[in-house]
Amino acid sequence: MTEGGPRPIDKLKAVYLSVFIDVLGIGLVIPVLPYLVLSFPDTSASTVGLTIAVYSIAQIPGSIISGAISDVYGRRVVLLASIGSSALSFLFCGLAKTLPMILVARVASGLTGGSISVAQAVVADCTTVEERPKFLGLIGASIGILTLKSIEEILNKC
Repeated sequence: MTEGGPRPIDKLKAVYLSVFIDVLGIGLVIPVLPYLVLSFPDTSASTVGLTIAVYSIAQIPGSIISGAISDVYGRRVVLLASIGSSALSFLFCGLAKTLPMILVARVASGLTGGSISVAQAVVADCTTVEERPKFLGLIGASIGILTLKSIEEILNKC
């Protein structure tokens, strides 16, 4: 990194936005769960839980695959594809008319939204060893903010 060049935080803003969008997908369905249950009266509690869980389950192979693809095609390409596919999956989830369609959208979103591992690689590429913990911590902060918001939504429903 040269003196007078862009600061790491300036280079990483888009990366943090990508992680924020990725993590948003985890809790996206929580505020609408009561409406989901009302829309599909035959919905069991386990199906509601599955609606939340399939995103995270699908994110496991998605993160592994996106990390490998980013090593071959570049981190930027994978992050842009992740944001675009997440947006399409969120749209599909919002327009879904049946519960299976919602589940498919959540799986697709989880598979293609695995940007956290790629974001960590970008931070490692763009920062010095001394700066790295600080900027990796910001990734954790974006995850924590949304997790806290999801917990708040659940507690407000009780």
